Amino acid sequence: MLTVGDAVPDFRLPALAATVGHGWELDSAWLRGRWLALLYWPRHSCLETLTDVTELVSISSAFTEKDTQFVAACGGLDLDRRAGRPAHLSSEMPFPVVVDVRGELAARLGIERTLQGGGRATFVADPAGLVRFTSATDLSPLRSLREAAGVLTALRSPSPPASDAPPARTLIRACAWCRRMEDDAGWHTPEAFIRRRTGSDLTHGICTECLQDQSRR
Repeated sequence: MLTVGDAVPDFRLPALAATVGHGWELDSAWLRGRWLALLYWPRHSCLETLTDVTELVSISSAFTEKDTQFVAACGGLDLDRRAGRPAHLSSEMPFPVVVDVRGELAARLGIERTLQGGGRATFVADPAGLVRFTSATDLSPLRSLREAAGVLTALRSPSPPASDAPPARTLIRACAWCRRMEDDAGWHTPEAFIRRRTGSDLTHGICTECLQDQSRR
């Protein structure tokens, strides 16, 4: 099974979505450039009841609010078992449902063996297509998706602002008589010390105060 740091595999598979209103092929290239949350059922029919759809629609909004594309995928879809109302399948789901009949996506995600006994796998990937969170469980998919939504919030939270406090100060030892400065290689003139620390050479001019003082003489 894919883990953190792995790349989400490329795929092009049949899918259903409300935005399209009919069957189409979902190309994974369409998912690149934005955060992705993917929920996968094993090789048996899923979304068979209105309850399944209602629960997923409810939790999917948590990802939409975070500008994240939510995608459901399963090994089969039996429209006839939805109380004779297959038209609702596309109208009730504001997210794509990938139908992976041959198990191609399952194989590329590495979840064939993981989900042999049932359960579901959840993945969160960043805009570069790298997995940032994975979960495989036979518990309610909503629990796993809520966890994924929480992880996504943490991953997308902006870094704390840099502190305005000044950097820690370092003391430089200088001779009180000749003004030479000391480092681990010994004592140096101010010009040599600055050159060693910064790689820059000094050039000389005259400051305003000294210029005024010289003018009075």
